[in-house]
Amino acid sequence: MTARKTTITIVVGAVVALTPPTLVYLQGRAELRERYKHTEAEADAGYQALVESVRELRATVSAQSETIARLQGHVEAIEASSSTRMTGRLPPISRPTFTELPANLDAAQMKR
Repeated sequence: MTARKTTITIVVGAVVALTPPTLVYLQGRAELRERYKHTEAEADAGYQALVESVRELRATVSAQSETIARLQGHVEAIEASSSTRMTGRLPPISRPTFTELPANLDAAQMKR
């Protein structure tokens, strides 16, 4: 019976010795799984926020491009109208009429 007692003692001792590390391992494993799920959820939320930000940025760039194209068209129209004005004939300027200058300018200025 002593051999049997010794075997039972060894088995009980092994179970008692291995139980705490096994429980700590299982608890740590459960915590790691929970952290992984939490981290994965945060990563998904961050990715979704990034996707939404890119969509907003594309919409903004598209709107700005359309505005720039409209402004370029407006500038070209202004340039075209100004060039037609420049190439068109201006109305003739009438010649000014001057009276004949007096022979003695000093005397004429003294009269005034």
